[in-house]
Amino acid sequence: MSDYTLAHFAPYIGDGFDVAEAPEACWVLSEATGYGQVTDPARHDAFSLLFRGAPDPVFAQQTVTLVHPAIGEQAIFVTPIAQDAEGVTYQAVFN
Repeated sequence: MSDYTLAHFAPYIGDGFDVAEAPEACWVLSEATGYGQVTDPARHDAFSLLFRGAPDPVFAQQTVTLVHPAIGEQAIFVTPIAQDAEGVTYQAVFN
């Protein structure tokens, strides 16, 4: 998939996504939020995704390959935005 949209991800909130760069890691898509409609038909609506991962390993801001059985592999740029004893929250922003 090369053109990401909110509609591609929203049905999979609560699902696990394997992280290809770390076979032991699995992130759960915890939120998919739209930021309004874009009026330019050549562009997609802006949205963000939040993924929740285990406390270890912690990934730096980078592109990771997330794998889901229904939608396959996606190379997505993520940023860690929160961490606590239970895990790390990563955000991907699309605009």
